[in-house]
Amino acid sequence: MFHVKHPGRESDLQAEDARALILAVVGDAVGVDLGDADEKLLRLLALARELSGPGTALGLTGYASPRRALQRLVAPALAALRWLAVGQELKVTEVGGGSGALGLGLAIVAPAWRVYIVDRRQRATGFAEVVALRLGVRNVTAITADAGKAPEAIRESDAAVFRAVGTLEQDLDLAQHIVRVGGKALIWTSSAALSPLRAGWQEVGRLELAAVELSVRAFEHTGDG
Repeated sequence: MFHVKHPGRESDLQAEDARALILAVVGDAVGVDLGDADEKLLRLLALARELSGPGTALGLTGYASPRRALQRLVAPALAALRWLAVGQELKVTEVGGGSGALGLGLAIVAPAWRVYIVDRRQRATGFAEVVALRLGVRNVTAITADAGKAPEAIRESDAAVFRAVGTLEQDLDLAQHIVRVGGKALIWTSSAALSPLRAGWQEVGRLELAAVELSVRAFEHTGDG
């Protein structure tokens, strides 16, 4: 059984608060059930604490409080569940993981997935490995590599998830050799970002996260062009 400790400095953020913060960001649009005592919810709360503590100390996040890390990093990750089913055995790659918030959050709520977190920086992938170990999340693999060169382990992924690293066209170029035909690229970006016309990809949906001023864009890899 996984247990979350509540040090004094974090006593203002409990499981019921965490659930409310997550729902305030993603609402009921993603169909994930997080009861106040749910073990997944406790792990998400513990992840927020890791991101705001060691993650900030390592320069991987800019949010020094668990509340802000949960709101800005962890909760938005769950938007992926609009397009990816929790119960399916999917291979999901977080591209340019940084703090690993997207990949780690998704690995917690979807234990049937194989989640890869790819980043060029050893401190980023090392952090992801340590956090996964601390939280007992066993379906995460961190790879120190250039995602643009598509290491063998991440090719033919069912989905690539990442925060926008350039224009949406550039982001889809990055995902081109990672995602299998029929798979998806899910990109967290500005709500003002223009939809691209990119051969080989079709936009299949978007979800506006007004609470954090983000738009999650979903593209399907058609293999055309």
